[in-house]
Amino acid sequence: MVEKGRISGGQMALLLFVSTLGITVATIPYLAAKWAKQDMWLTPVPAAVSGLVAFFIAYFLHRRFPGETVIQCCPRIFGWFGKVIALVFLVTYIHANSLVIRIYADFVNGVFLRETPQVVVMGGMVLLCAAAVRGGLETVARATQFLALLTAGILGVVTLLSMPEWEMGNVLPILEHDLISVARGAAAPASWFNDFFLAAFLLPFVRKGDHAARWGVVGVVGSMLVLMLFHLIILFIVGNQSNKFLFPLFEAFRLISLSGFLEHVDAFLLAIWLFIIFVKISLMHYTIVLGAAQWLGLSDYKPLSLPIALILIAVAGWTVPNLTNLNQFFDGEFFVYNSLVQIVIPLALLAVAAIRGQKGKRGEEGGSWERYR
Repeated sequence: MVEKGRISGGQMALLLFVSTLGITVATIPYLAAKWAKQDMWLTPVPAAVSGLVAFFIAYFLHRRFPGETVIQCCPRIFGWFGKVIALVFLVTYIHANSLVIRIYADFVNGVFLRETPQVVVMGGMVLLCAAAVRGGLETVARATQFLALLTAGILGVVTLLSMPEWEMGNVLPILEHDLISVARGAAAPASWFNDFFLAAFLLPFVRKGDHAARWGVVGVVGSMLVLMLFHLIILFIVGNQSNKFLFPLFEAFRLISLSGFLEHVDAFLLAIWLFIIFVKISLMHYTIVLGAAQWLGLSDYKPLSLPIALILIAVAGWTVPNLTNLNQFFDGEFFVYNSLVQIVIPLALLAVAAIRGQKGKRGEEGGSWERYR
């Protein structure tokens, strides 16, 4: 077995919950406000529906093929062609993680460390995540648990500090335009809610009897509610200027000032976001490393952590010219591209397996894979 560690259903939900917030709290509010205007706070609702669909596809694949990730069940369903499908998943996740890394680097370089070479900013975070992944799934899960408690406390304090700046009338009138605008604004966050399909790489390692399905729903609903809160805070503070900033949440907190005594509250938000982005990159890195080891038929994924980290840094450097182009990609074809890989293809895998009556058994991990190597 490539992964010997085990996590609880709650740890799985926390990993997916924090990971989903990684990009959705950064540039996604700008795209939601662009289309939905003051109704941007409603966009997480349809986005969460997409996340639920992605999670339950992963869950039912897990029920049909216990103990196997999607990389392993692809060849069981489609034979040698399944290896090609599995490779599509890996390439897609490498690309997606490189986009996350690039957003992180562009933000840090543009707002805080303007003189620091971008490769240094990317390399520091990616190598830290690679070290965490090398420690195993349990290490990543426990680090997330520990840092989540600290982050929740900071977020609560920062939210309270922002309340004197709130203008709640900024959300009115509700649904001034139409539901189509809300749905269009939900496309970008839905792309990242689709990452709940990453449960397909975690469910095989969740302890028995931990109610994984229930925890998955908790993770999706929790992500939706937190994102709605962030969008409301943006509206309360920035109002109809939300679509003027690439990072509206940070701009909103930057405006907070308590009688000149306490300013630069956005620094606390940066600390929160650094933790969130660490979990996001670590989880996707773990997915890639584990999947690559299974695709290659290796008995241990940890030696791949550093080489793949270097590949991610290289890809992130040339994947897009700048943040403006990246936002255009997120606002357009990314939802179609992401949904194809994390909803349509997995749904096809599940449908074909159900039609053929194919099922796996516990203890067979890797068995079907070895036949098609």
